[in-house]
Amino acid sequence: MTEMPKPPTVYEDRLCLFLDILAFKNHIDESAKLDPSQIKKSGQQMTVSRLYIALNEINNALTYEIGGLNYRSSKTVSQFSDSIVVSYKLDEESAVYDMLFDIYLLQINLIQRGLLVRGAITSGQLIHDERLVFGPALNEAVELEKLAMYPRVILTQEIIELGKKYHGSQHTSKHEELSIKSLLNQDLDGMFYVDYFSVNPSDFNEDWDGLYNHLIELRELIKRMSLLTRNPSIKVKHSWMRKKYNDLAIPLEKSKFEEFGKIRIPENQINAFFNLGPFK
Repeated sequence: MTEMPKPPTVYEDRLCLFLDILAFKNHIDESAKLDPSQIKKSGQQMTVSRLYIALNEINNALTYEIGGLNYRSSKTVSQFSDSIVVSYKLDEESAVYDMLFDIYLLQINLIQRGLLVRGAITSGQLIHDERLVFGPALNEAVELEKLAMYPRVILTQEIIELGKKYHGSQHTSKHEELSIKSLLNQDLDGMFYVDYFSVNPSDFNEDWDGLYNHLIELRELIKRMSLLTRNPSIKVKHSWMRKKYNDLAIPLEKSKFEEFGKIRIPENQINAFFNLGPFK
């Protein structure tokens, strides 16, 4: 019998992310019903393989450590079914920025797999180790995630302030704030969210093909959602995503597909970008 480790006597102050994979049950059902012999190679069906790869992508993205396993010793990740919890010690340098950047890249990668996530970031008392996770910070994150409504990961100004307070040693508080806000947008309800719409070539190592692939997959995902809008829950999510996409596609169209976010599109890419027009 494995000996139980000594239990903690007090909660830690931690930054807490609760992440939920949207429509996970539907994806499971779809993958179970598909006949492997009839799967289209270029189709968008959620096969067992695609679902496994996507879940592995989540695990890799959120457990990856820059600079080796000991670089971020306080980072802890738990995954169970369609839910993921990630936490850092609250006073860890650049923990807020690192968490947001992980989420930003993860959302971009999952869109390529046809998956969307929703989540919330809080701070407070938490116990989180390789076996267990519980505490007020997680309870708050679970409740806040319900308010996210759309495929977005939300946070309040309080989390940004914590990021400024516990900035990296090589950064000033102001520099840390600018870095954090470069990954965010503020919605009409006042919530900040990790913005996977307002991308730019630098996010893809100046690879315009990578930028285009993200945007076309995002557009196609929104288009597929439009076929399911009889479901009120999906209709709300679709309307939000359609508007966010048009916010970037309308200026692109007005520039005659020559500029993206005031950056000149290479001439050999312009024809492809015609496919990224706004929804009418």
